[in-house]
Amino acid sequence: MSSKIEKIQKINSLFDEFVSHISEVKDNVEKESIYRDGYNQCLIDIINALNSDEPNALLESIRGKVEMQSRKSVLNELTESLSNLNKAYKRVAEEE
Repeated sequence: MSSKIEKIQKINSLFDEFVSHISEVKDNVEKESIYRDGYNQCLIDIINALNSDEPNALLESIRGKVEMQSRKSVLNELTESLSNLNKAYKRVAEEE
């Protein structure tokens, strides 16, 4: 008799885990849906801004970010070049 009860308890335990996992999946689907809706709205805002002739803070922010990335790349190259030039001058100075 206790063997049957243990089996039933095990089945109930597994069923509880199953229900818990289903709830987690449902929550994740809802979160993904909210994220997707926000992402789509962001794309719509960008497209609307591109179609508009008026200045737009969103586009200015995107342009600023792209410009800063370009500047960073140029500064990284310049810094590396100047560092190598400095090392070469130091080597020449040490030789004399």
